[in-house]
Amino acid sequence: MNLDTRNITLKITASQYRNGEKAPEKIELITEGTMLKKGDLVYLSYDETEFSGIEGCKTCLILDENSVHMQRIGNDELIGTQIAFQEGLRYDGLYETPHGAIEMEVLTHKLKNDFDSEGRGEIDIDYRISLKGLSEGRSHLNIRVM
Repeated sequence: MNLDTRNITLKITASQYRNGEKAPEKIELITEGTMLKKGDLVYLSYDETEFSGIEGCKTCLILDENSVHMQRIGNDELIGTQIAFQEGLRYDGLYETPHGAIEMEVLTHKLKNDFDSEGRGEIDIDYRISLKGLSEGRSHLNIRVM
């Protein structure tokens, strides 16, 4: 089994379009993390910061050719959340908050994984997310290894 771990710098850009707004709310973050290659899978992990609004959480992205799985493992307030992104498919799950779990539905419109065999590249995900009773909108996530 081929294991290759290294430290990386990630540039994360998240855009949210809420309730039909044309201009997105955009957040950009540059952070340190790690990359692990295990067989055909690539694992990217990084610690969330105060800027992201979920300080104290660790985010792990598991990439394969056709999907991206996001896992957030948090402190006492945020127990954990998982989301699966696969183009054209709907994912139902729970979004953990300090006030309890909220039903979540994610529909991935577009998923582009441009990582090469050296672990360079980017992930681009365009999706709709609904947090039952709280918010609904379109989001775009771009994560690039610098």
